[in-house]
Amino acid sequence: MRKLLKNMAVFLMNALTAAIGTDWFSYTVRPFFHRPQDFAASMRSEDYISAAVATLLGFVVFSIWKSRSAKWVWVAGLCFFGWRATELWIGPSILAPRTLFWEFTRAAAWDPLEIAKNFPFSLVLIRTVFYSAGAAVCSGIALARDRASFVAG
Repeated sequence: MRKLLKNMAVFLMNALTAAIGTDWFSYTVRPFFHRPQDFAASMRSEDYISAAVATLLGFVVFSIWKSRSAKWVWVAGLCFFGWRATELWIGPSILAPRTLFWEFTRAAAWDPLEIAKNFPFSLVLIRTVFYSAGAAVCSGIALARDRASFVAG
């Protein structure tokens, strides 16, 4: 039971590091990049910066702590994103469900407030997926290094 609680705490720590810690570190990197004035370009820029910082953070955190749960943080991000996607699909009425396809292809102009409301869900997904990817790459490098030293030694 104690080991389960410890593993859950480590997973939660990794998930929070991916979701919130990435923002802290990307805040220091943002001034070095051009900030577009266009709303959509600004959101893409935030996605790219968050993806790069999350990958690097996942790599570094895994190399220090060697936590296997860091490679599975993407599941938490996917669940968080899926929760919002389900809310959009169900919409205001269960009798007239909307699809995500409808959200992206409707003829009306996109409401910036609606986009801003949904943006954190996709941003957390991006951060957790790339954090896990960085941890997986670090794990693969460590595994290859261990195999090479085993064969050589």
